[in-house]
Parts: sequence; C-alpha cells; structure tokens
Amino acid sequence: SVEVLAALLRRHPDAAAARNNLGRSPLDLLYRAAKRTPGPLPEAERENHAKTALLLRAARGESVLDVPGEDWPVLHASLDVGKACPLPIVYFLLQRHPRHARRTDRRRRLPLHLAAASPRCDRRD
Repeated sequence: SVEVLAALLRRHPDAAAARNNLGRSPLDLLYRAAKRTPGPLPEAERENHAKTALLLRAARGESVLDVPGEDWPVLHASLDVGKACPLPIVYFLLQRHPRHARRTDRRRRLPLHLAAASPRCDRRD
C-alpha cells in the first residue's frame, strides 16, 4: 500500500534508487507489477501513481512525509533521477500528465531540458 511504502521510505529514503540482485530499482518493480494488473483500473492506477511519486520524491532527496498531489511535477522528477526511473514509467507519467510536458519547474526547466541533459537518453533503455 502507499502508506507502507511511505513508512519504509521515511526510514530509508536512499532505498528508492537501490537496485536488487537483478539490477532492478523499486520503480522497475512497480512498473512490472503495474503491467500485470488486468485492464484499466482507476483505483489501481491512482495507487501506482502515488507510489511512483513517493519513490521519485525519495530518489530526489525530497520529503516523503505526505503523498504529493496531482500538481507536483512528477514528470520532471522522473527525468531528474536518471536511470533510477525506467523509461516506461516516464511514458506512463507523460500519458497521465500531458500538460506537464509544457510546464516548467522552479528552475524554469521543461521536461525536455532534463531529458536532453540526461546521460540516460540512449536507445538501450
């Protein structure tokens, strides 16, 4: 649940970017679990979105004390954490928040700025 994930991240926020023995981050595992969810279930999608936002906040060193709302720049965060966030999650977030593609963060950067500056922009991901 989102609450359990938040409690774990409050205790160990660095775990958000840690990889297991197969090289998968918690975001990779969340994406794999979401892919196995049958059909479009709005409640499951909301929970996956909340979990993704929490993991991204922790990976960026931000507070995980509360679940960020829809206005939090989750697309920016997904690009800002580098390879810790799998590209399918970036695509999922872009589909869910298309307006965020035109939105700037507090440093006046668009998601495109972050993607262009990222070393992760290769075809192997």
